[in-house]
Amino acid sequence: MEWYRNLTRKQKASIREVFELACGMNLNFAVRLLSFETCMDVLHNKLIMEGIIER
Repeated sequence: MEWYRNLTRKQKASIREVFELACGMNLNFAVRLLSFETCMDVLHNKLIMEGIIER
């Protein structure tokens, strides 16, 4: 979750779209199942696995 706190406002504004593209699930739906923090951890791990960001 630390990486999310370091994002710019512009990056945070597009996080819903990025989550849906990367994870194939609407963020609103995912937050109903999991906490927001868990969803951001899932997204972070997915972006690392895809090589989009580094650890």
